[in-house]
Amino acid sequence: MREQRSLWRVRHLLGVAVVLAAVSSSACSNGDEPPNEARSTPSSTAGPTTTKPRAPSTTDTDTTSTTRADPSNDGPALEDSAPGEGSVAQSEPQSPADVSGAGDAMPEGTNFGFLVGVNVAEATIAVDVAELLAGDEAVVAAVEDGAIDPAAPAVDNDYYIRNRNPKVRTVKVDRFAPIKVIRSAGEPDLVGTSLGGLAEEYARTVALGTEASMPVQVVVTAGVVTRIDQMFFP
Repeated sequence: MREQRSLWRVRHLLGVAVVLAAVSSSACSNGDEPPNEARSTPSSTAGPTTTKPRAPSTTDTDTTSTTRADPSNDGPALEDSAPGEGSVAQSEPQSPADVSGAGDAMPEGTNFGFLVGVNVAEATIAVDVAELLAGDEAVVAAVEDGAIDPAAPAVDNDYYIRNRNPKVRTVKVDRFAPIKVIRSAGEPDLVGTSLGGLAEEYARTVALGTEASMPVQVVVTAGVVTRIDQMFFP
């Protein structure tokens, strides 16, 4: 009887051991792989990722400031100029020179007078302004001045020069002013020259004539001489 009980106990213990072994084996088997919920599928983008720079948006505010020329520069402003302005190879009209201290200014416009001096170094001329009258005006002025008899029908060569004020005026000459002198004595044809050429012609005229002057027509703009023409009288 005792032997049967012992055998039964042995069988029972063996059964329990087998069950325990099966449970342990199942646990180990399940521990090799994580559950489906915890299992992560490797991403196709795993590993280092490359970040692409963001393309500039067409609506982004442009913060680049416009470069403007420095007001202290003598050059140009490179901005806000009308076409053709400050562009390459364009000549600008010269500003009138400062004539302060150069004597009494000559009247604006076309003046007749007698050239009495040329200063090439300072680009100035000295002129005794006078009136060149013709026709009836010449006759009236000549009678008033006592130059002709009131009964005279006309003046010689139909012109009369009146010079009531012998004041000499010194005025600046624009460096681009056209200057013309008589080509040769006794002929009315004029030829272009420079301020230096005018000085030489003035010296010749004075040397050949009886008066220290040369009749000229002078155009004045903004206080500066912009044209000089030697006058021809027959």
